[in-house]
Amino acid sequence: MNSTISKLVSRIFHRNQEFWNDTLQDVGIAFSEISFLQVLHNNGKMTQEELAERIQIHKSAVTKTVRMMLEKGLIERTKDEKDKRCNYISLTPFGEQRWKVMEERRPLWNDKMLRGISQEDIETTERVLDQILTNYMAYKNSKEENHE
Repeated sequence: MNSTISKLVSRIFHRNQEFWNDTLQDVGIAFSEISFLQVLHNNGKMTQEELAERIQIHKSAVTKTVRMMLEKGLIERTKDEKDKRCNYISLTPFGEQRWKVMEERRPLWNDKMLRGISQEDIETTERVLDQILTNYMAYKNSKEENHE
């Protein structure tokens, strides 16, 4: 049973990625950029380290995605006035416009993928998945504390 949950979560993640790549292809947004657009829109300028922590991905993945998004004109990099070694990342007006398009299309996933599932079942699933994530984070933190 447990391996079934893991397999289903993995399959849903990959189908979700495929759905968003297809849905946003015409506006040039890749699945890997969605969380960056969301976090930067909600929080304003941030360092790459803050982005990595907020999105919970490795710094090297942030560097790669930031480079792609800079080339597309979705984000800009500015130096801190006081500490010239510190760079901030923020959305450009073009990036904000693309975020709006993404937000307008967000209901498509729910409309298509959650059809026929009761609100109660959706809420239960969200609670269970959130607990699985919480359990993983506790495991990861204890492992890091014990230097395993």
